[in-house]
Order: sequence, then structure tokens, then C-alpha cells
Amino acid sequence: MTNLDTDQLIDSLAAQYRPVDTAWIERVSGLLILAGFLVSASLIWLTIGFRTDLVIALETGRILTKYVFMLASVGLAGRIFVHMARPGYRIQSQARIYGVPLGFILVAILIQFQFAGEPTRAMVLGETGNWLACMAIVPVLSVVPMAGLLAILRRSAPTDLTGAGFAAGMFAATIAALAYAAHCPCDTPVFVGLWYPIAFLISAGIGAALAPRLARW
Repeated sequence: MTNLDTDQLIDSLAAQYRPVDTAWIERVSGLLILAGFLVSASLIWLTIGFRTDLVIALETGRILTKYVFMLASVGLAGRIFVHMARPGYRIQSQARIYGVPLGFILVAILIQFQFAGEPTRAMVLGETGNWLACMAIVPVLSVVPMAGLLAILRRSAPTDLTGAGFAAGMFAATIAALAYAAHCPCDTPVFVGLWYPIAFLISAGIGAALAPRLARW
């Protein structure tokens, strides 16, 4: 190949260059937040129903702390997922981000102790098995958004599939929990700060196990 042919080939390849769209992960993830929340909320409404005092809880602000925690969890888990979905990231590099919700949980629990004294059984476990329902229902509801997130991973070619699956499961669980919070009658920071993160980790473990099998590219 002559120098002229080489120059022509380079010019041809340069003319066909198009910037890689790296923002599609954020756009699709944003749509999945909305779709996952609506599906989860619909399933709750059709099956176990919303809490009977939801309007009162919203008016009095008792549920506010829980929803602040849920929205913060969705935002942080979404950020981690977007990073992990791209090549070159590993879950260890995102570990420091988890310190933010953990700090929030610690502060909330300390505030709870300051105003309510020692935690009672109801504050920690809820009533009539609420803690068990939280750990069971949130991972079940996360199945739908997790399926969409795993589909994103198939296309985005992450470096750390297990870590990306972990992030996908965590993100899916926070979306599901945002909807489940409208059913859960327990609003104490102790309950929310203990059982919801455990439910997130259960879903994250499922995602970590499934991603290497279902999201391999």
C-alpha cells in the first residue's frame, strides 16, 4: 500500500468518525426509574394496597424522613450503576459513595435515640412482621427494574460484570422500595435504616449472581 493509499484510508476513517454517545445509559436509567416505580406501585396497589394512613402521614410529615432516605438511595444507587455499566470501572472504586447513606442512617438513628430514648421492639422490628415483609417484598418488586438494568449491561459492556450486577440489583431495590414505602407503616429511622438496606443487599446479591450469566456481552 502506497503512502497515498494510506492517507486516503486515514481520511476515509476520519470522515466516518462519530462521537460515542455515552449519555444513553443515564437516559435509559432515568426512564427505568419512572417505569420501575410505576410498575412496583401498581403491583402494591393491586395486591397488598397502600397504608391506610398514608395521607395523614404525608400531612404530618412523619413519613418525610423515610422518603428522603429513599430518594437519596435511588440517586446514589443510580450514580453507582451508571459508572459500573461503563467499561473501566470496578465496584471497589465506588465503595466510598456508600459512606453517604450510611452516614445519613447513623445521624437519623442518633436523632431517634435523642428524642425517643432507647429503641423499643416496635421501633426496630415494626409491628406484625413488618421487618420480614420489607426484606421479602422489596427484592420481589425489584425484579422488573432489574431486568431492564441487566438489559442495559448487555449493551454497555462493563468491565466488572459481577460488580455491575451488584449495582444493578441495588439500584432496582431502591426503586422498588420507593414504591413499597407507601405500604410500609413503619417510619422510624431505626427501622428504615436497618431493614431497607438489608433488603437492598439481598437484591444486590441476586443481581451480582445473575449478571455474569444474563448480561454477558
